[in-house]
Amino acid sequence: MHKAAKPPALGRSERRALTPEEARRLLSALTGDRIESLFVLALATGLRRAELLGLRWSDLGSAAAAVDAATIEEASF
Repeated sequence: MHKAAKPPALGRSERRALTPEEARRLLSALTGDRIESLFVLALATGLRRAELLGLRWSDLGSAAAAVDAATIEEASF
């Protein structure tokens, strides 16, 4: 890269949380998709993208084994 060349500045956009209705619609649209579980976990925990993508099964521990689909369905988004 030339010394005078500067990479473009990355602007920070303002972020907001999904409303409960938006979360329901998102999960409904993702039903059966291979990434559905990722979004359920994101909405239920509030983890950020890098945190979610960096998870390993060993990070979840035995407590995660007790979480089942019924528990997720009962969560209020």
